[in-house]
Amino acid sequence: MALLREQVGELIKNEYSIIPSPAVLWNDEYRELQGVVPIIKTYSVGTNAMMKGLGYTHRKVLNHLTVDIKCRGAQNAHNAKDEVIRILGKHRKSPFTGYDIIEFDDGTQHAGYSGFYWWTVEVKVWTIRKPVQE
Repeated sequence: MALLREQVGELIKNEYSIIPSPAVLWNDEYRELQGVVPIIKTYSVGTNAMMKGLGYTHRKVLNHLTVDIKCRGAQNAHNAKDEVIRILGKHRKSPFTGYDIIEFDDGTQHAGYSGFYWWTVEVKVWTIRKPVQE
């Protein structure tokens, strides 16, 4: 799961195309908010698998992640959220080797205060796996 967290972070970092460029992190490093530069962090929430198909021949594996977007500027935080959604939408099908689809919501704004704006985008990266037959 840590590898997927890194892959999503790298995807956002490499595809981000608006100014100011954010600080994109996928580890647990603490970063203080810096003026108008957004901070984007990816967090792993969990993974679950469901049996699918006639006779349960396949497993659908869902990897849940959260992308946090924080900034001191309201417009920059909103722009960063829109850019993250654009990037995820662009790479919705076959985003990484071994993964089939990225699903995501349209972002949730959290209550903050003047000078602190926070959005989260819930992400599910899933794949269909067929078990090895004996």
